[in-house]
Amino acid sequence: CHRAMDRHPPATLIVLMDPITEHRFTCPYCWERNETMVEWQELPMDLIEDCRVCCHPIQLRISIDASDRIVVAAEPAA
Repeated sequence: CHRAMDRHPPATLIVLMDPITEHRFTCPYCWERNETMVEWQELPMDLIEDCRVCCHPIQLRISIDASDRIVVAAEPAA
């Protein structure tokens, strides 16, 4: 005799992202690497940060692409 086994739904994998992550970008003035902290809940966002090497202001445009990756675009601040 074959007994029917209880069927359980497949386990659901939940991936939790850190709410704040560090992302790198290149200064458009001196070409040195910089980092910025990004909060997923705040995206998309525009902000201005000074380069940690040459101190020039950098316009950062931070968004999420179609693959759910954070994209940081850096350009000279106007």
